[in-house]
Amino acid sequence: MTQRIMELLRKELDTLSALEEETSSKVRLDALALLARTIERVSDLQERFASERARTAGGLTADELRAALKRIDERIDELADIRARDLVRKELGRQGNAGGRTGVDVPGQDGAAAAAS
Repeated sequence: MTQRIMELLRKELDTLSALEEETSSKVRLDALALLARTIERVSDLQERFASERARTAGGLTADELRAALKRIDERIDELADIRARDLVRKELGRQGNAGGRTGVDVPGQDGAAAAAS
């Protein structure tokens, strides 16, 4: 949100800077000074919010947090692969007990591998 405010303030700064000479220079300067102070305060707020977010993240730096999140993603993928293999193994076991064919190629059963033995 503060980033959006900063964008709006910068646009206003550009608008004020481009005002025609019709506006008195004192009014323009006062408006520019006020806008500059507002931008400075919003910038301070951004820094405070960033430091507060860093503290709530366990005091991790951005790189440490990024590395931890990457490792979490990798572990989720590993666990998903393990679970998928377990499910396939169970399904093949159930179908093997029922004596039906599933269309899934299992090495060593039927086909070229069985013919070779």
